[in-house]
Amino acid sequence: MFEMYKYILGKVSFDKDIFQKELKKAVSALKKEEADALIGWCRISFDEQLVKSVVGEKDKMRMFAGS
Repeated sequence: MFEMYKYILGKVSFDKDIFQKELKKAVSALKKEEADALIGWCRISFDEQLVKSVVGEKDKMRMFAGS
């Protein structure tokens, strides 16, 4: 699944909205370790602004899940 999401994100990186939607989908579907690795890969491969809002939402979801 991890490699599939990398492929998909590479194909949709031309459109910010689609990229963020697909990254959110990937982060919610993957295990924590894989999601963190995917976010790290995205930070290296793409503009930080594409990743930033999704990472912030992921952290908020973790805080609520832990409460």
